Amino acid sequence: MLRSSGFSIRRFQILFVRELALLVYFGSTMAFRHLSAGSNKEPISDHYNIGLTLGSGTFSVVKKAEHRKTKQVYAIKCIDKGAVEDNEEMIGVEIDILKQVSHKNIIGLKEMFEDQKFIYLVMELVTGGELFETIVERGSYSEKDASVVITQLLQAVQYLHGKGIVHRDLKPENLLYEDATATTIKIADFGLSKIISSRMLLTTACGTPGYVAPEVLLCDGYEKPVDLWSVDEQIMQGSYEYMDEYWDSISPSAKDLIDHLLVVDPKKRYTAAQALNHPWIAGNAATRQDIDSVVQRLRQWNAKRRLKSAMLATLAVQKFVGLWST
Repeated sequence: MLRSSGFSIRRFQILFVRELALLVYFGSTMAFRHLSAGSNKEPISDHYNIGLTLGSGTFSVVKKAEHRKTKQVYAIKCIDKGAVEDNEEMIGVEIDILKQVSHKNIIGLKEMFEDQKFIYLVMELVTGGELFETIVERGSYSEKDASVVITQLLQAVQYLHGKGIVHRDLKPENLLYEDATATTIKIADFGLSKIISSRMLLTTACGTPGYVAPEVLLCDGYEKPVDLWSVDEQIMQGSYEYMDEYWDSISPSAKDLIDHLLVVDPKKRYTAAQALNHPWIAGNAATRQDIDSVVQRLRQWNAKRRLKSAMLATLAVQKFVGLWST
């Protein structure tokens, strides 16, 4: 065995492994310190009565909770530290953004707590349901209704862009009504969002297929205009048409706004401010007549989406069982 001044290779290996373990531990500790900077270290149960589970994701569970003193009800997102070890940056950006924003059309962060296992985000609770599902339940929908929703969405996007924040995953599932009155829309889920400088281009291909802008799919670099692109299918060449079956009852003004948003060149695409000044938004061009086919098409779309979600969940369970049995 090679020795030098009584220092064996075996001892070196032991020391190396120990130092590597310490490096990993302190590296992850520093990452979590960044994620939870400014969080309350008191037990969250001292402040909130935590109740039923509202939903769950890859890294977190959302619980309904009541503040012990004020009796105000909130949604608490419980982020598992062990599950996010390889995704600290993404979670950290989401938390940073939630700390910065305060807008009537964006779900707000009230405060944060932390213990050894979890980071707790105390969020505004919204109870009105997803946009499309609420429209189906209502049973009627007009251009004026759509104009009100899009106005709120554009105002929120304009606010985010003013702060250098790009959402990158605007889609119907991330648009929630504040309550049962179905008057105020809230943007949710900033998991794919990014804070950019005035000269920075994003290059990550992300978002939900069917809603992402062409420049995201092309990976040539993109920025704020991606949030102004919203359509049921990917349009790479800017070639599309209004099929009579679906668009006969839609006003020319609505189509004109769409034409200014579905522009492949992001430099020519409407900004949020320009869209807010369009007659369909700012004027009286949006009609109040119910669009008969909208609710039926949304009902079909919701059914397909639920089926797809169920299939993906089943596949995930089967994969988990397969891994468990090997």
